[in-house]
Amino acid sequence: MAELAGRVGDGFNAPATHPSLHDLISLARGAHASSGRDPDQFLVTVHTEFDERWLHAETPARANLASLRVDRLILDLSPPFDRGRIVEAGRLLGVA
Repeated sequence: MAELAGRVGDGFNAPATHPSLHDLISLARGAHASSGRDPDQFLVTVHTEFDERWLHAETPARANLASLRVDRLILDLSPPFDRGRIVEAGRLLGVA
């Protein structure tokens, strides 16, 4: 799927904790570039559970995403929803 996403898509989305994330992203980016399109226009997103380790840029988890040049981190939420925690996460991530 990573190769297909790179070859025909505009981006790739995978679990942030996937053990082969580096390889999957490399495969997708390589297929995108091989298709003759601008590799800088390929969007890489990852998703993971809402957890404190993803909220601070200096954590090892976030540093790994930065080293992989991930464009967007999607945090999955499940009930019960804690509005205060969500607002605080937005503040820490610079989106609120």
